[in-house]
Amino acid sequence: MIVVGYPTTLHQFPEVGDHIPWANAQGSESISTGSIIRSAKDLYHLVVSMSDSSSEPVLSKTWYIVLSNFQFTDSDSISGLPKSIKVHMDISRRGRIVDDTIRLVNGIIPVSQNIASYLADEYNHITISDKSVIGGDLSEWQLIDDLTIDSNFGIMLRFQSNPIIPHRDPVLIRDFYVTMEF
Repeated sequence: MIVVGYPTTLHQFPEVGDHIPWANAQGSESISTGSIIRSAKDLYHLVVSMSDSSSEPVLSKTWYIVLSNFQFTDSDSISGLPKSIKVHMDISRRGRIVDDTIRLVNGIIPVSQNIASYLADEYNHITISDKSVIGGDLSEWQLIDDLTIDSNFGIMLRFQSNPIIPHRDPVLIRDFYVTMEF
């Protein structure tokens, strides 16, 4: 049995103060299906000239965002641990924004490893897609603590600017949901 869950609560917090917050979330907020979640400012990759004529990139990241309190399509089917968890995202990345963090959490405590990744090809191009499905079999999440599917279950996300191409672009999460197979 596969169930689909949409988050109803959004919580954000910074790792450091100079990261970019989310515009429509002050701490914890209720969200509805179809809500667009956007960064308060553009993420950027700037190239800064140094005094010795070299240059150094300056990259930005968003604050962490935890989407939780999922409303599932068939909550009566949820019992025990799922066989698989997939995160479905539709994010306006403008071909520049990459995933930095994708983790399962209990509250804001991580219960899985970070499975965000991106690869550059031999020409230093990164494939960036607005629509993505991440995760799969529970073993792919590399659990580090007990996982419980309740109102505290959530997905922690963070995004960063493209590490290769200079740019200045916002992040817009247009759609987000999880599917679980039991």
